[in-house]
Amino acid sequence: VLRMRALAHLYPALVSLKNAQDDLGLAPAGECSEDVVGVEKAGCRVWYLEVGAHRDDGTIPQVFFSGALHGNERVGPTALVELVAWLCGHHAPRI
Repeated sequence: VLRMRALAHLYPALVSLKNAQDDLGLAPAGECSEDVVGVEKAGCRVWYLEVGAHRDDGTIPQVFFSGALHGNERVGPTALVELVAWLCGHHAPRI
């Protein structure tokens, strides 16, 4: 979550950090095993990044990339976060 939060801070025009619990009104996904600075430890949230030009008029196509195809594979989420970092680093000005 820290790396995702950093990307959202570094590229605010392109990256938004969100979670499924707040957006969809879901209960927390169990108890977190990690203590993340700045995140309440009441329950785990399923975090995700929304990346791109944010326009609600339907003119910009959207693509969904998931790094968690299987729950026990650890490389997928990291690879996807690094893809976001690479895309933003090569195609967006920093703040």
